[in-house]
Amino acid sequence: MKQVNTKQVRSFIFKNRLFFWIGCGAVVAALISAMGIGLGLSYYVISLYVGYGVLALIVFVIVGLIAGKRASGKFRRQVVADEKNAAIPFDQDNLQSLSKEKNVYLGKEWILLRHDNKIRALPKNMIRSVDSHIVRKEGMEQLWIHVLTTAGESQYAMYKACTPDVLATVANWLNPAPAPEAAPAETPSAAASEPIKLEVPEQTANPEKPIELVMPDPIETAPEPVKAAPGTCPYCTGPNDPEQTVCQWCGKQIK
Repeated sequence: MKQVNTKQVRSFIFKNRLFFWIGCGAVVAALISAMGIGLGLSYYVISLYVGYGVLALIVFVIVGLIAGKRASGKFRRQVVADEKNAAIPFDQDNLQSLSKEKNVYLGKEWILLRHDNKIRALPKNMIRSVDSHIVRKEGMEQLWIHVLTTAGESQYAMYKACTPDVLATVANWLNPAPAPEAAPAETPSAAASEPIKLEVPEQTANPEKPIELVMPDPIETAPEPVKAAPGTCPYCTGPNDPEQTVCQWCGKQIK
């Protein structure tokens, strides 16, 4: 899907759920039929086992149809509800895939995220922030895009062997960088222009004694303490919501 709309996404969700349950039913049907053949019973009993396997497959197909219909309908209801806060409807936006993984689609006012079998569409004015987190799992680095909505809902899109260009594109789409301004001319500061005054003590009766110059003590300023970002895990540095007390990446207590 190079360019997506509601109909295409709903069709993808429906087929994904249906094929998943058909695959499960085919495995169960094969196991039941193999059990009847492996027992070495009569042809009539084997036929019964094969019939039970076909019946199980039909049941799984029906479940897949229901699950696909419900999942596609849920996506449609979410889009209709979010269109009340969007500048333009979802189907009128031109969403394009950002990479070959096809996990993130970006338009003028909408973003579409896909993580495993979950698909979520969000308008720009409902998104609060985006960030990334690298998880080392099975010797492979995974880049996650975390979208925190204004309602406090979290969405993730995972990339394998992905460059940070996708994150930079989404971040610039959410908060465009301002046009660069001309740098102001440097003016010498008052501290730099003011000459250092030396305290010269009055000469005593002994003219051979050298004059001692007393330099003013430098002003010592204590460094400002560095505050940690709220919600950052001190163990794995993973991003978390400020209200969370347990890290969602490593499971350790952060508050």
